[in-house]
Amino acid sequence: LGEALEEAVEGVGGLLEKQIEKKLEAYESEKQSAAVYRNLLENLAVSLTNPIVVFVDELDRCRPDFAVKTIERIKHFFEVPGVVFVLLVNRPQLCASIRGAYGADLDADAYLRKFLLFSLHLPKLSANSYDDFNIVYCKAILSAYGISNSKAGTNFAEQFGAVSSALGLEFRDLERGVALYALAGPINNSSPLVAWVIALKMWKPDIYARLAKGEARAHA
Repeated sequence: LGEALEEAVEGVGGLLEKQIEKKLEAYESEKQSAAVYRNLLENLAVSLTNPIVVFVDELDRCRPDFAVKTIERIKHFFEVPGVVFVLLVNRPQLCASIRGAYGADLDADAYLRKFLLFSLHLPKLSANSYDDFNIVYCKAILSAYGISNSKAGTNFAEQFGAVSSALGLEFRDLERGVALYALAGPINNSSPLVAWVIALKMWKPDIYARLAKGEARAHA
């Protein structure tokens, strides 16, 4: 029994040793492959007149583990001269994803700074701006629906875009709001009022629902 036990232990040890060797070989191969890949990418970037710029949008909306792995892999595989990554994210939300992946006690902002050369906050144009992006975008969406040439549609786009800027609504909210306006059918003189109601539905759906039920004090 003792001899059989020794043989079993030796067999397990030998198997474990082989598995470790395979892991080490795979790691070394992966490391060499990554180096070759970065070298090829760097040569490509050097051969081009302009740098390679990659935009990654809405990373903060991905699963926390996927968002974090993506940032880490960008740093690991693409950190070469001539290649630039631009991440368009909601920073607080991305920090929440990092804490979700590594624990609530982690300083997510400090961890994120390891991967970012610098960060910029892009403010929205105010409703008082002549070229309010939200108004321009609303008109573009109305054009896609084929109702941009009407006076009512123009009034709605200008009013809804301005209100959206004041409330800080996102482009997705504008898309949904214009879709609701298009589904409502022909609307003439009441377009400005409809614009405010739709904006309220996008901004505070709970208040909108209470007003729709006839609660006069829902807005208080």
